[in-house]
Amino acid sequence: MQEPPPGPSAWTEIPEPPGVTDQGRRAAIRDLLPEGGSAILGEAVFRSEDLSARAAWCRAAEMRDLTLFMGVTETLTGTDRGAVWRLDREGCAPGDRPAVAARAWLGIPGITGGWMPMPVAGTDGSGPEFLVCLEAFLPWSWARLALGGGTRTVAVVSNDGAFGALPVPVLRRKAAGAMAALVGRDAVHAETGRTVLLRAQGGREG
Repeated sequence: MQEPPPGPSAWTEIPEPPGVTDQGRRAAIRDLLPEGGSAILGEAVFRSEDLSARAAWCRAAEMRDLTLFMGVTETLTGTDRGAVWRLDREGCAPGDRPAVAARAWLGIPGITGGWMPMPVAGTDGSGPEFLVCLEAFLPWSWARLALGGGTRTVAVVSNDGAFGALPVPVLRRKAAGAMAALVGRDAVHAETGRTVLLRAQGGREG
């Protein structure tokens, strides 16, 4: 007998609270979350080599026992690459490296990737699956998820600060919504400076 499809995703999109400084932004997001809560932030929140930013976000996670999935820009072999790190008490322990929930498989050639797909860094299965920015527009990114099976929510992380008033977020949501429907998934969006995803207590994380 076929299993029934999962219920709606527990991830809820809310406006990102305003913050004039990075410190103010961290505090506003931290204070928004309940003790033990989970959140997904957008793409390129900080660079992987920025140890002070990582430490500050870790302090925020540790203070409230939070699980934060954060878009981080990594530099691998001379090219920037979008990734999603999981920051929590375990991953923020001294000497430990944060868990990599995902790395972009496809990027903008010469800017956030090469001309060929990049090696996939998978999630540990405890959260949603991720697409990073450009990937949400590309049918073959969604095809890869479909071929992998599963029914987990797809969280699209993006940062459109460089595009100004161009309606890139609107276009991405339309493209992602259409392709998510084709592969039978829920798509949710975390956009740096615009939206944050919160998980309801007791909800299905993936």
